[in-house]
Amino acid sequence: MQEFAQANGFKEALLVTDDVVEKADCFFIDGTKSKGIRKDIQRTRHKFCLIAVLGSPERNREILEACPDVLLSPHFAAGKDFMKVRNAGLDSVTCKIAAKNKISIGIDFSEILKAQEQEREILIGRIMQNIRLCRKYKVKMLIATFASSVLEMRSAHDLQAFAQALGMTPKEAQDALHEAGRILMRNQEKKHPSYVSDGIRIVE
Repeated sequence: MQEFAQANGFKEALLVTDDVVEKADCFFIDGTKSKGIRKDIQRTRHKFCLIAVLGSPERNREILEACPDVLLSPHFAAGKDFMKVRNAGLDSVTCKIAAKNKISIGIDFSEILKAQEQEREILIGRIMQNIRLCRKYKVKMLIATFASSVLEMRSAHDLQAFAQALGMTPKEAQDALHEAGRILMRNQEKKHPSYVSDGIRIVE
């Protein structure tokens, strides 16, 4: 898990001990290709401590109702923007589902880094719109490099500055950096025999 965390930009964002990181594991599902997202999540939930699903405007609601931990890049594979708003993959309905199911919206820094100039402008505009929606509907956000090479790695300080440039407040940016760690700790707590619900355990 440490190698995964380092390669995907999570290591600098985890507010957890090395012991927790070593025991954790993450699973990514391509929501644009999966034929049964809910089944894929249910089949792998007990094996992994964090499940992230790559979104698309056509399937985001289905993905959110299947309850992954993270909906990654909800704007992915989106077509042209609409007349008055961007085709960014989120709206009031999907944001309310995400907030209710405690699903975080993931921002992939490497996606922006790899994009061509014109495409990058569109991506940034869509992400900025989604940040405003997440703020309005109190949806948690997560940002990481998701780097596939050392050249794509960035420090936590750089990611936080970038998140603020996208429109997050300093607190939102810091929370987004630490969100992956919080998810890992929460899901590992759920596996404890004494776990009842969030914040509640059986004490003998």
